Amino acid sequence: MSRYIWGTQREATLNLREFVKFGGVAAVELSAARLLMSQSQPSMPGMQSAQTPQENSKADFTLRIAPVTVELTPTRILSTIGYNGTSPGPVIRMKEGKPVTVDVINDTDVPELVHWHGLFIPADVDGVEEENTPMVPPHGRIRYQFTPRPAGTRWYHTHTMAGSDLHRGAYTGQFGFLMIESANNPGNYDREVFLALRE
Repeated sequence: MSRYIWGTQREATLNLREFVKFGGVAAVELSAARLLMSQSQPSMPGMQSAQTPQENSKADFTLRIAPVTVELTPTRILSTIGYNGTSPGPVIRMKEGKPVTVDVINDTDVPELVHWHGLFIPADVDGVEEENTPMVPPHGRIRYQFTPRPAGTRWYHTHTMAGSDLHRGAYTGQFGFLMIESANNPGNYDREVFLALRE
């Protein structure tokens, strides 16, 4: 470090060039190593990419994104986007550490995502646009495969950017409860109540 501060400009330039040259070579080698490792290792649950569902295999869960109406009171009815005809969407229960498949069907005219909030899963199935999870195309479908963890009360919701359209993204009714049941401790309770407050 003192060489950069106290050395001549020529020394700093040479060191910067060397740094860029060796940094670029290291980045290429690291990328090549990752590519070779991903091609040589067998697929692991939770590490598979979102994919088009196979015709002959049934998913553990199916979520259909589509327009719904929500009756807040007999005189106040909202039109929004929800899951499986409701908002909030259905309660989904998964077992901690047990691999699952979820088919997401998008019956809207725009690309969509489903984010599994609070789970430790790879970015390609996490459902986050900022981390390049594949979008569910308009009037298309995708299958998510992952191993849910940790245990606890979570939720699933859209993670698409709304932009200036207040009928998309966080402004819709696209959310629901996700319960990850503990693999070791099922809990000691008499009754569960899932309560969603939305403003």
